[in-house]
Amino acid sequence: ETKPDKDIIGRKYWEGKAVTHKQLKSSVSMGTVYTNAKTVRVVCRDYSYVDGDIIKIFLNEKPLSTSISLKASSYMVYMSLEKGYNRIDFQAMNQGSSGPNTAELLLYDEQDNLIASKEWNLLTGQTATIGVIQKD
Repeated sequence: ETKPDKDIIGRKYWEGKAVTHKQLKSSVSMGTVYTNAKTVRVVCRDYSYVDGDIIKIFLNEKPLSTSISLKASSYMVYMSLEKGYNRIDFQAMNQGSSGPNTAELLLYDEQDNLIASKEWNLLTGQTATIGVIQKD
């Protein structure tokens, strides 16, 4: 029997396992890019058969959104970067009706310059990660 930690108000569970202190693990690295921008625009869409792929986006291991259903049209979100290293994770919540979870990612700076263009093919629960270093 485990004793509850006094500083934890609620415990998180994923598929029956306690994940309260579990860090987000990256399954696929999409590399690291450098920018002077303080804000980036993330654009993603299902680049394959549109089959109900669902993702969750994290910035520096904090969830930015509830689940996002990827379509043929683009989903867009703006992110404020911290100085130094920023970690952006895209977690596959499912594989749609025809796996794997497929998406195209475009990353733009404040001047609308494309700073990264990536794709992923993820299984359910896997995470694709891109690092963005804000140089100021």
